[in-house]
Amino acid sequence: MDMRILNSMQIPKLKIEKTYAQLNIQSRPASCEVDVEKNGLEMKSEPFVVQIDNSAFYDSIGLKTVETFTAEFAQSGKDAAMSAAERYCKEAKIYLDGGKSSDIAYMRTQKSIESMLIFIPEEKPKFSFKGGDVNRNYTPDKYTYIWDTGGVSAEYLPYSVNISVEE
Repeated sequence: MDMRILNSMQIPKLKIEKTYAQLNIQSRPASCEVDVEKNGLEMKSEPFVVQIDNSAFYDSIGLKTVETFTAEFAQSGKDAAMSAAERYCKEAKIYLDGGKSSDIAYMRTQKSIESMLIFIPEEKPKFSFKGGDVNRNYTPDKYTYIWDTGGVSAEYLPYSVNISVEE
């Protein structure tokens, strides 16, 4: 064949197009949100009151209230009057029995002496307590969790081959 013929003749071209397979991966990270509603411990307290009654204690050491002092003074007056009446009766009996003034003088000198030293009070102060209270209320905190475990999604695009002939 002649070269001219070959040059004038067009040879068809084979065109091949190919695309590779693809895997499109998309990932979402995991996340966690925590909401806390704070409650906790509540405490309310009422203090107690100490009541101290010292009246018997003070009376036993000689520091008396006006009421106690007056009552004891009145009683000692009654006792003194009774003691004087008893003494006068005894002296009158001595005279009636034929006794002398010297017997009465002797009787008056024969007194019994009572003495006692007190170092420790007979009564102690009395303590009492009033009131006093503690109220406790515990409510646990509330937790709310919002979880997103994340994930992976994939899209597969298969390969393709296109063959075409061009003139």
